[in-house]
Amino acid sequence: MDADMLAVFMIEEEAEEDEMISMYARHDANELYKTRKSEGHFVSMIQIPLKNDKEMFTKLFRLNPQQSNFVLSSVGEDLARKSTNAVQEPIDTEEKLAITVRYVG
Repeated sequence: MDADMLAVFMIEEEAEEDEMISMYARHDANELYKTRKSEGHFVSMIQIPLKNDKEMFTKLFRLNPQQSNFVLSSVGEDLARKSTNAVQEPIDTEEKLAITVRYVG
């Protein structure tokens, strides 16, 4: 192999490596997920409005707020997930319980 062919081969190999790295590189979170804690569906539609409306809370979740708090205190540790590099802001236990109860009910 002469020097020109070797150079072309090395450049192509480097380009392939760069492409592989870019395929698996982590990207910044979508803006939608960055505001989930303050503007998400759970906060704006469930957590804030339903805390004061016990009747609507009970209709939606088939539990009253006291029962929901009891269930959360019973299984909260099992639902909790710690922050990791892959999931920096996991869904909190209250939201997980609300999703689960709503889905099952």
